[in-house]
Amino acid sequence: MSGCRQLLGLDECFLKGNFGGQMLVAVALDANDCIYPIAYAIVEMENARSWRWFLSHLGEDLRIINSNEWTFMTDRHKGLQKVVEDLYPDAEHRFCVRHMYSKFFRADFKSLTLKGRVQVRMNG
Repeated sequence: MSGCRQLLGLDECFLKGNFGGQMLVAVALDANDCIYPIAYAIVEMENARSWRWFLSHLGEDLRIINSNEWTFMTDRHKGLQKVVEDLYPDAEHRFCVRHMYSKFFRADFKSLTLKGRVQVRMNG
């Protein structure tokens, strides 16, 4: 982690193979602004319990003692939000704009104007 910023992106994805389950993932940005995988775990389902288990082990491995030096970026999953707040109360918590925009899109707000305005706000 010495070559990475203290920003962790947290997400999950469904596993569609024979065994199913979900993969929890933590990534960071390296000095070249490239995504660097930090940790992953295969769990039965994404819920607060599995995120708590994953993030508590991650915190031990990364030696996160002073959480005010860290920023967590997530997709607004309510269980994950609560776990980050509980385990790392002094950390910054930000939401991924791509996930936010995709929720607008699914809710039938498919305007390119909206997308442009979101991008301007995020860059400004």
